[in-house]
Amino acid sequence: MKKVFTGARWCAKTIIVRNSTASLTNTGEVISLFEKDAGASTVHDVDLLLAGQPAANNGLVAKTGSGYKTDAMTIANQTSTPGSGLSTKRIALEAGHEPQTGAGNGITGDDETAEDTSATWDKTGFTAPTPGVVPAALVP
Repeated sequence: MKKVFTGARWCAKTIIVRNSTASLTNTGEVISLFEKDAGASTVHDVDLLLAGQPAANNGLVAKTGSGYKTDAMTIANQTSTPGSGLSTKRIALEAGHEPQTGAGNGITGDDETAEDTSATWDKTGFTAPTPGVVPAALVP
């Protein structure tokens, strides 16, 4: 895990590379974007995705301990996986597709572990990656 300081926040990222080519282990991975304020003992979820179909031992892990709320942990694996050279993409915003009650561990209290990714991420028709391009459906 690499920590990157961006202004007032630390960002952590893991780069997955195998034989000089980015890849997922097994048939999928948990992708987690989170924030941790300096000095805080907990992290807040920004976004989660079970990309592909991770093996059980590669799945989402519940946050436990002081300061964490109980997450639903109902986020599903993708129903299919993109082939070589293709990419999965968000197709809809989370509003209306995950609990936004303030009772979760997300940065605004959302429960990122309960997002209905079948409605917010593509399931078929995968295309080549488009870094830097925001789909029109995601523009406020």
